[in-house]
This record gives sequence, C-alpha cells and structure tokens, in this order.
Amino acid sequence: MKTLFIREGMNMTVDPETNEISSVSSAREAIQRIYVAPEPMHVIYQSGQRREEADVEKNDVIVTFYTDEFDKRMIVVKSEEWTKNIEGYEKRMEEAKTKCEDCCGTQEACTKCPKSFAA
Repeated sequence: MKTLFIREGMNMTVDPETNEISSVSSAREAIQRIYVAPEPMHVIYQSGQRREEADVEKNDVIVTFYTDEFDKRMIVVKSEEWTKNIEGYEKRMEEAKTKCEDCCGTQEACTKCPKSFAA
C-alpha cells in the first residue's frame, strides 16, 4: 500500500513495492472558514452574486472556500472527527484568551502565554 507523506511545503506518495516516489498536489490556502453548526439550521452562503444553501444538523462542519474556481464555495462535512478536532482547538483558544486576560489583558501581545496560543 502506498503511503502519503504530508509535511510543511512537501507532499509525496511512496510506493514501498516499487520504490516509486511521486508528488501530490493540494489546494493550498483554499479553505476560507470552518464553522460547526450549534443546532439544526438552514445555512445561506453568499459571495458576490453566488449563493449556496444547505440544511445542516447539529455538529455538522461547514467549510467555505476562498475562490470561485471550486464547484461549490460551501460544503457540509458530517464527521465526528472534524467536529471534535475543531471543538478542541476552540477550547484551547478560549483557555489561552482567559490566561492572557488574567496575566496581561491582551492575547495578541502576551509574552507569558505559550506561543502556540497567541493569536
């Protein structure tokens, strides 16, 4: 089975049977925003003259894209793994914000908080 290696600035597949290495393209910086639906709702995405709509369930992930070159500017992902990953990130960011407010009052310029939490 081939293996896909993903590293900053370098993506490639390796076939261990043939020792063949090939590059893999990616849609760099394609994702604009990611949202998690807090409850069942109707979503309307408007970008210029383009309008897309979808009905979503609680915890569905809504992904929007930067460019009109995609067939759809908004997609809905039904994935518990995506939802948990995003919720974990949001929780850590909220914790960091609280820490910064307690120690210095500003997350953007905080020198005491972990760098990974700085905005």
